Amino acid sequence: MGDMSWMRRFPRFRDLTDDELSKIGDKCVEELFVKDEDIVTEGDARNPGMFFVKSGSAKVVVKARGGARSVEFLRAGDTFGEMTMIEPEMARSASVVTLDRTRVSFLPARDYERLKRESPVTAFRLLEVIIRSLSARLRDRTKMIP
Repeated sequence: MGDMSWMRRFPRFRDLTDDELSKIGDKCVEELFVKDEDIVTEGDARNPGMFFVKSGSAKVVVKARGGARSVEFLRAGDTFGEMTMIEPEMARSASVVTLDRTRVSFLPARDYERLKRESPVTAFRLLEVIIRSLSARLRDRTKMIP
């Protein structure tokens, strides 16, 4: 369980009510990672769910020809792992490695499923946040295509 009121500082979460943030927080587990620690690993299908970055920073790394490539940098207020909320049976598409001490709130996919039954409106509102986040990433990647 975690207090999610800190999310109020970030634009993507401002539309969520205090009650919705509380319901989401009740399903989350807060975790602390040290510098250079893997939060998730590309190809891993265990423990699906999404992460909310509370503090610190991390990089998103994908395997590429000739090694690994950083494709995105995350900081407080960012989310990752959203795709496993929609397709929990799928493996992680990237690794996330901390750049410094990083605190996250983790929402397991199974608890999101529980949230959908207990509070469908809250679950839908979180899904809107997820869709906006994935949409923004897709727009950013599209801009990178020559």
